[in-house]
Amino acid sequence: MHRAMTLTGIALLLVHAGSAAADKRAAVTFEQGKDPDDMGQLVRNLEQMSKSVQGGQNEIDDYKNSALGVSPGLWSKPSDEVRRSPKFARLRAWQTSMEKQVVAKIGSENATAIYGDGKRVTKLEDDLRDAAKEALSACETAAATSNTGSGQRDVKDMDERYKTYQDKLNRVMKADASAVRYAGLEDGAFVRDYLSAFLVCEWTISSRRAMFEDYYTRDESRAEKFKGCGYEEWTLSALVTRRGTAGYKLDGIPAVNGMATSCKKIPKKTKLPGNLKKVALSEIPGAKQKGRVLTVYGKNTVTRGIDHYKLVGIRMWGKDILLTTTDCGEKNPKLVCEASGSKTVFTYNAITHYLDRADHHKEGGRAGKCKEMLGEARKSTEEWTKFYSDAKKSGEWADGLTYMTKKHGKMNEKQILAKVKELGGVADERAIGYCGKR
Repeated sequence: MHRAMTLTGIALLLVHAGSAAADKRAAVTFEQGKDPDDMGQLVRNLEQMSKSVQGGQNEIDDYKNSALGVSPGLWSKPSDEVRRSPKFARLRAWQTSMEKQVVAKIGSENATAIYGDGKRVTKLEDDLRDAAKEALSACETAAATSNTGSGQRDVKDMDERYKTYQDKLNRVMKADASAVRYAGLEDGAFVRDYLSAFLVCEWTISSRRAMFEDYYTRDESRAEKFKGCGYEEWTLSALVTRRGTAGYKLDGIPAVNGMATSCKKIPKKTKLPGNLKKVALSEIPGAKQKGRVLTVYGKNTVTRGIDHYKLVGIRMWGKDILLTTTDCGEKNPKLVCEASGSKTVFTYNAITHYLDRADHHKEGGRAGKCKEMLGEARKSTEEWTKFYSDAKKSGEWADGLTYMTKKHGKMNEKQILAKVKELGGVADERAIGYCGKR
């Protein structure tokens, strides 16, 4: 299942490589005794930002913490000594080169639009600053979406929050796009660099969204209600006393509701003793509807506490009984899917998901994540292989089923067994060399 790299993926890799080279050219060294003392901390922060951009376990947090220390010294309130230094412009260019790498890593239209020309504004009307602050707060809310391990459900939650942020951001950008690049006092209390904060937030969202998407989300039931030929099962009960059996009445809820059957199997007419027929017609919901047929399907005696009861099972037949499809959303009980509990379909769906995610990370230059996804695909295959072998040996394997997959629709048994083994082989082949280097 090798998939050719898209033009977007190639472009991002080239941008990453080009930006990294530009970052090295832009780097500035601090010379003790020659450069202003406060330039030393700026250079150290920029060096840490450079390392963060190149990757690492805590790259976003490290970048964020370092960027906080850079903005005041380069934009909102640089010292006179630093401003007069011939290295001042180079320090700003160094930061700019790294920010372009971050924009490329994020790869979103928002990040590109927010970054603009990368130049901060240090003066801004209060209403614009407040609107930008509100948009940033909404972005951070989206970035803080909880990781529940439910994959697509977490993605959906994040997307809903992101829409709120997007609406607020659009409002600011329409009024004055430079507002998101404000660097200066916020609420008269502390210095804030909105551009760095927005980029970190977008970067966090991009990273967490990819993490959510890497989780395989199990298929949920697609069972639906429909009307057709079948029957409902109800129970009538009567208390047994010393004087005999008391009158029958409806006993609880239906034991089995809405069982589908062939229309030809529906009895022609009701066959109930008179006393049961009267109770059934008056107490079973829908029993008086046209076309309904009532029959007895079983009798029993039970003890509840110190009391004894006679139970009679009643089937109510009809051509418009409310029925439920299988969890696959199908009427055919011989068709299985992940939601109905098929281990084979679950494995197939999971392997295709992990292989697709491996390709996604490969195209984005994330070799480590690509290898991780291939590892999950191989693990899924190994677990299924053992399951299949055990099921065949124990006689628990069900033959002749049709399998409904997420990506490729319905398959017969022979087809899906072959595909699971084939895709497992693909994951094995790609385990070495396919993803590239980190």
